[in-house]
Amino acid sequence: LARSRSDTPLGWAGLQSDLANTLAYQSERAEGQQGTALLVKAVERYEKALDIFTKTDHPNEWASVQQNLGTTYLSLGRRTNGRESNMFFAKAETALRSARCVLTEADFPRQWALVQHNLAKTFRERGIPISGPEGIDFLKNAIETGKSALRVLTKEDCPIDWAMVKQGLGNSFDCLGKRISGDEGVKFLADAIQAYSDGFAVWTRYEYPYDWACNTENLALVEQSIADHDTTADPRPHLEAALAHVEAALTVFDPEHMAYNHEKATRLREDLRARLAAL
Repeated sequence: LARSRSDTPLGWAGLQSDLANTLAYQSERAEGQQGTALLVKAVERYEKALDIFTKTDHPNEWASVQQNLGTTYLSLGRRTNGRESNMFFAKAETALRSARCVLTEADFPRQWALVQHNLAKTFRERGIPISGPEGIDFLKNAIETGKSALRVLTKEDCPIDWAMVKQGLGNSFDCLGKRISGDEGVKFLADAIQAYSDGFAVWTRYEYPYDWACNTENLALVEQSIADHDTTADPRPHLEAALAHVEAALTVFDPEHMAYNHEKATRLREDLRARLAAL
């Protein structure tokens, strides 16, 4: 690799980027420290590629690496905690904003929209642990950034991406609705239900069972949020709706092939059953 860098620098940089992509992909199937270590190695490879793929000389390659670097930092933020997590989210935001300097809406509309979607996820992750107005501002920014992606990622032209953005918006609406009291909070929770429900137009149970089940579980979580909201006088109907949704999701999340999803949904189901029994 040392000779390759001097003899064929562009090929060497491309190899670094490809290796980083492979490491990031492998991390999705690894848990704990193993997954985190793979992501750290991916970051190192992306940064090596940026030694050659500079913004000045190779702007398109530079932007592509920045985009991938941003999503890798986002994954690292989700796998860590506290200050370390926030540091990774901040780096993800920086890298994604950098990519957007080249991947503009006018010149690279789909790539721009995907950057917007990942920025929205980054803003949401940054906002979740922060209390008060600052956290709310991050969540509102996540919503506006996610909505902007839908200018390009339409249901007609990019149905899978459209459903993915809708799911992300549902997550942000839910997070925000839980933080805000009164009618404003209820409106955000209703928006979350609508965003998730929209996704079923693409993610049908028979064509995309896993995505359908994840979306169904998300509906359960929103109904639980509504049950807990300060405007709700009777939580029972919402807890019952949440239970029905999670039980439906569990018909897809089998314990052998989807152990993580099955375990998480099962915990939610048991919690909902216990809450209903206590009413």
